[in-house]
Amino acid sequence: MIAAPAGRISDALFSGKTTVAAWRTKPSWYAVSKQDRTTATELERFLASA
Repeated sequence: MIAAPAGRISDALFSGKTTVAAWRTKPSWYAVSKQDRTTATELERFLASA
């Protein structure tokens, strides 16, 4: 097994403030499955539009 140290976490990671939600400005896609046996296609389309 090979392991690498993760290193020190930046303090700014915990003290920084989010100003804009990324999902509002960045494009995103949703894949709707036609043959999904677990989730109904209508439900997937509804969740994608939300």
